[in-house]
Amino acid sequence: MSDAILGATQYLTGCHMSRADPSRSDAGPQRPVTWRRSPAKVLLGTLILSGAHMTYVRYLSASMMIGLVLGCSMLVLVGCDKPGDDGQPAQSKRKGDLTRELAAEILNEYLAKPSISELEFKKGGIDRALSEGVLVKELWNDGVFQHTRCRFTDKGLKMIGSFLAPGSDKIEMEAFGATAFGDSSPMLHLKSPIGETVSAVTGITMDPVPTVEFTTAYALPAEMEPMTRYVFSGLNTRAKFRKYDDGWRVLSVDR
Repeated sequence: MSDAILGATQYLTGCHMSRADPSRSDAGPQRPVTWRRSPAKVLLGTLILSGAHMTYVRYLSASMMIGLVLGCSMLVLVGCDKPGDDGQPAQSKRKGDLTRELAAEILNEYLAKPSISELEFKKGGIDRALSEGVLVKELWNDGVFQHTRCRFTDKGLKMIGSFLAPGSDKIEMEAFGATAFGDSSPMLHLKSPIGETVSAVTGITMDPVPTVEFTTAYALPAEMEPMTRYVFSGLNTRAKFRKYDDGWRVLSVDR
């Protein structure tokens, strides 16, 4: 304990400490420390030292709180300008050229909400499903004419039955001996829409309107995956874009 601290302690507490002077050669053994206590001074010194300790604790706590607030503020500021994959801020990246990578990113945001409520049979998909026991043909009469239609077998219903809209387990194939669909393919109607994502951007044209050609992949439930042997699992389409002050946006998607 330094002489200054010793003196302050003695003054505040009223305790007097005596010790030998080590500079003297005849000092001999050091005398034990002796204390003369003054209760009033001891109490006053204790209160003063306690107050100084609490002040230091408050100062330390306030410093830590200020540091924490400043640190969080820096994180918020950095997060507001999150860089893109190439190091550019995401918002600035959207204001640049319409690349395939950027187009796919914007399209995936646009397509995020599930919107696919129908699945189209591939060319030859009906015949394949018939040959593999997923569908079976049957005749039915509406009271006037006889029709041919397909319905799902138990095997087919295990794949897709729980996802079909009510009444969609039968597909009308013929009316008066001709296909009921003309040039279009029969469709499966789903009970609830499913989502899709961009699997590839196949081309971009800028004239006369920025247009992106792309393919999608449907977010099919695992149970429906075998049905992709008979129905399309994605779409080939295109979207129109426009550049605004805050970057590129999708105007429309062809369906």
